[in-house]
Amino acid sequence: MRAALRLGRRATSCGLAAAFALGVPSACAAGGTAPEGAPSAIEIVAPDSLAARWASALDSPDRPVESLTWIGWSVEHPRVGVVMSNTGPADLRRAPTGSIADRIGVPPALARERVGFLFALRPGTNGPEGIVATRIRMLDAPVDLGDAPVVWLGEAQDGESVALLESVFPRIRSREVRTEFGPMVAVHRDPEVSLPALRRILTGAWPEEVRAEAVAWIGWLLPDERAARLVEGVLRDDPSLLVLDEALTTIDEAGGSSAAVTALLDRLVADPDPRARAMIAEALGAVRDPRAVAALRTAASADPSPSVRAEARDALGEAAERRGDR
Repeated sequence: MRAALRLGRRATSCGLAAAFALGVPSACAAGGTAPEGAPSAIEIVAPDSLAARWASALDSPDRPVESLTWIGWSVEHPRVGVVMSNTGPADLRRAPTGSIADRIGVPPALARERVGFLFALRPGTNGPEGIVATRIRMLDAPVDLGDAPVVWLGEAQDGESVALLESVFPRIRSREVRTEFGPMVAVHRDPEVSLPALRRILTGAWPEEVRAEAVAWIGWLLPDERAARLVEGVLRDDPSLLVLDEALTTIDEAGGSSAAVTALLDRLVADPDPRARAMIAEALGAVRDPRAVAALRTAASADPSPSVRAEARDALGEAAERRGDR
């Protein structure tokens, strides 16, 4: 069944301007009201598949293709902090005018329990190639969408949400926007869905910026042991210094594991790049493991690189301070 779009130019109440997918409870039924004078929002009417709603939103002749349009959906995400991330041109980053919940009329009780993904489609385009910006937001957090219309696809399950992300991101041309692939996947609360997708990002032929951001956001899934193993794999094998640097920031959360420390110790000896060895030596100063101190002492005296020896000495001093030796 082909979906239809309905557009409301002024969102004065729930109805045409409040955007929900059919088949889920609407915000109107739950008591939500879009604010007086809010910019337009668009309602997707059937079918109940997220992928089908996305395709219909792109293809419908009713979508205002002459202007930039935001298209998005949400997944369940019990609050453990405010999720906020922006990418895209500076001219799209304006002062927030409210939240996603304000725009589409979702009541506070629901907005606090969901995170939304928004994609900005530039005028005259109808595919992922035209995506120029993204927003990740808890639905009740401030967001800067300006006056552009919003096509809201409603609520989604984690599986169909991640599947759509995996189909959309390979076609996005903006290098900056593609870095949001990992973050968007990582904030899904079901690790059975998010972790395999993150593994595909980390082991795939993605630019290092994309893989680095994926590692940086894996913290949302720690201390899950499977997430920790993904980090350990990066610590052990990834040749990118950018990706390694992001993985090292997870040491306090995932890197306390014996396997992660072992990966670092092995790489401190074996990595041919002195820059990587220096980064690892610096990180080992924060690791509470006797093996780290022993490895740093060896590196401080025997590593062929002066920069690695210097970082190892500094890390030994940091480790001594943490132990209270000085």
